[in-house]
Amino acid sequence: MKYPKISIVTPSYNQAQYLEQTIRSVLEQEYPNLEYVVIDGGSEDESVEVVQKFSDRIHYWISEKDFGQAHAINKGFAKCTGDVMGWINSDDYYAPKTLWRVSEVFTLDVPMMVWGYICNINHESKISNKNHLRYKDLLLGNLSLPQPSVFWNRTLWNAISEKLHEELYYMLDYELFLRMLRLEPRIVTFDDVVAFNRIHENTKTYHLQSKPLMKERALVKVQHWEQTKMNFLRYLVRSYFYCLFNSIPFGFVRARTRGGHRVQRPSSMEGLSVLSKKTFRRLLQMFATLINPQGGIWYLVEAKVRRLLLGTAHQRVMSTNSA
Repeated sequence: MKYPKISIVTPSYNQAQYLEQTIRSVLEQEYPNLEYVVIDGGSEDESVEVVQKFSDRIHYWISEKDFGQAHAINKGFAKCTGDVMGWINSDDYYAPKTLWRVSEVFTLDVPMMVWGYICNINHESKISNKNHLRYKDLLLGNLSLPQPSVFWNRTLWNAISEKLHEELYYMLDYELFLRMLRLEPRIVTFDDVVAFNRIHENTKTYHLQSKPLMKERALVKVQHWEQTKMNFLRYLVRSYFYCLFNSIPFGFVRARTRGGHRVQRPSSMEGLSVLSKKTFRRLLQMFATLINPQGGIWYLVEAKVRRLLLGTAHQRVMSTNSA
């Protein structure tokens, strides 16, 4: 079996106390086609010694001054040749078998993104809460995707005109993912935890309501949000009604694996946004409010389509019985 090459980049600066756990979480995946790159920003603690312990298993690493996190990540991806890409910060880490699961759901010939749940942990690696992107929050622009759990393919990476914007300090991932979503990539989400996100006093986003962070978020939203939102809405609605018109049972199946093997989905569902029925009904209600304050427009369309489909099926049955 041919496994797609997965390229992972870890940017690091003075995070020696967490860095070894991060590196181990990548290497101990034991994924057979892994390309791992570590970019250290000239740390003054023991980070270099930590990286050197694993240097024979890291494809490329360097420790030198850079111009910040976005610059380090761009440097790392410039060294990568993988089919699937992602980055894990030096204080976060992956859940076991994450890379195996990611490799099972990716299609390489069309732009595609994958993400899942993350667990927020403290400086002692104790779990504080489980966090998954809520589509409502994404559509309203209230938060970014759960960055440690996000992966994309090279087709999507090559399609975006620019890489991470190095002038951004807080919202570099948010801005990148908005630009990716504007291209309406194929989306798959995992139903459980794929990564752990550490929150501590030295985390840049520890104070979510800080004025510099809020200012940068507002700037990014002004630049990208309206077009991204409309593209994403169209994508979700198109996927939903594709299911209806093709008589596919709704209740999109999230990507799961059992015993390390992918649970196959019908081929006609490939490429559709993967959402639960309950989640999508909530989205429909929000769409109705946005488009028609009186509400109900999407439910009326859905009901009409369902009646059409059921009526067609009933006619087929009657014709068969008559014959």
